Amino acid sequence: MATDDRSSDYFNLYRDIPVMMHSIDKNGCIEYVSTLWLKTLGYEESEVIGRRSTEFLSEDSQKKAVGVLEFFFEHGYCRDIEYEFVKKNGDMVDILLTAISEKDDKGEIVRSIAVSVDISERKKLEKEIEMKKMALYNSANLAELGKVSGYIAHEINNPLSIISGRAQRIQKFVQSKDIDFELIEEEAQGIRDTVARISEIVNGLRTISRPQGSHSELMYISDLIEISLSSCLGLLKQNDIRINFKTSTKSRLKCNPSLMAQVFVNLINNSVDEILESNQPKEIDIEVQDYKNNQVLITYKDAGRGISKELAEKIFTPYFTTKEYAHGTGLGLSLSREIVESHGGRIYYDVEGKKFEILLPVSKEA
Repeated sequence: MATDDRSSDYFNLYRDIPVMMHSIDKNGCIEYVSTLWLKTLGYEESEVIGRRSTEFLSEDSQKKAVGVLEFFFEHGYCRDIEYEFVKKNGDMVDILLTAISEKDDKGEIVRSIAVSVDISERKKLEKEIEMKKMALYNSANLAELGKVSGYIAHEINNPLSIISGRAQRIQKFVQSKDIDFELIEEEAQGIRDTVARISEIVNGLRTISRPQGSHSELMYISDLIEISLSSCLGLLKQNDIRINFKTSTKSRLKCNPSLMAQVFVNLINNSVDEILESNQPKEIDIEVQDYKNNQVLITYKDAGRGISKELAEKIFTPYFTTKEYAHGTGLGLSLSREIVESHGGRIYYDVEGKKFEILLPVSKEA
């Protein structure tokens, strides 16, 4: 049963309880606060009673509170809501709030009873972990890029030589008295095609080396894989490794392109090392197809010797590697799993099929 007696033992206990608590009435105005609530935010009781609780939230949390309060007054509760409270001195406090309702004899909500937990230290730690994780991504990214950079330079130098040769022939045509415009156009088209190829290589490299962050965009899965293959093309051609890529879907992903491309670069680099150590055909098969529950299944298989069941249980462990120290960081697959899971997907190794399988959710955006 509700009570409005502010001097009652019940509310004296409520106010002095050693946790952050407050109550709001049906209009969203603060009726009661605990001593710890006031102490944490730096206010006197007279400065908060009667004011709307949302006045003590950050701008972003105020927007969030609109939906939360609507849910609360409809259902009578809310759980584990993360808010940013603003202290009297302007500092922010990260809060996790849970509230239940107090009702009158008619079952109408008259006030909330909200308990808040200061999670500022937890949020700070989460940010530090995220920063370290990003540094780890970038470290592994640079290691993998270093592996293919020499091949990329080779792949660009070859077309540059072609451009130079065609340009010299055009120069000779122009200097001659009998100008053959068809031959000049043919050479010019060859230059345009070669420049397009260089742009493709550079754009692929730019995508996978982009600084990591929360950037995300809609991409066709086939385009994402083509970008990854483009950045590794020199490495594959140098070692005479063929890619068999098949797709039967036009689905798109909402993803961070640089991170997701890095997953495939990691797999390709691992495949090259494995294929070169085996006597099997130098081929990599990649297939993309729609899967149940609005997902796509990406199957990745190379012609290597495969991975034993014992090793398969360890390959996603950070710093675990079967390669010599100079040839492997042991981070590629562990970070690949982190990336895939951060996009709501799963990656695992099928021992019997000797292949990696990646499940990713399809975007429903138009």
